[in-house]
Amino acid sequence: MKKDINTKGIHYILDLWNCNQKILNQPNTLLNILTTCSEKLETQVVGKCFHQFQPQGVTGILLLAESHISIHTFPEYSYASVDFYLCSTDRDAIEAVTWIIDQLSSEKWHIKTLVRGVL
Repeated sequence: MKKDINTKGIHYILDLWNCNQKILNQPNTLLNILTTCSEKLETQVVGKCFHQFQPQGVTGILLLAESHISIHTFPEYSYASVDFYLCSTDRDAIEAVTWIIDQLSSEKWHIKTLVRGVL
């Protein structure tokens, strides 16, 4: 027997090109950017982890009570991939999405939006 799924979420998947290479290699700056996004979304951060790769690049995630915000950077290509997943919420994250694009100085981007948990 199939159960109805009443959980719904929005998942924004961002590809960001021509970003500021210096910012893409600064874990503390990226943590601040993602934290500010969480504040703009009025979400609750329940965990965080950022890793600096050598010689360059950062992977970071904010674990939210409402799901997560993650970033993976490739400074050598001026590229970042960012995910915003907000489950069980009606929040519209597009303002935070455009804000992060500005913060990374991305000159070219693609945003994919998925509705999750709906049959």
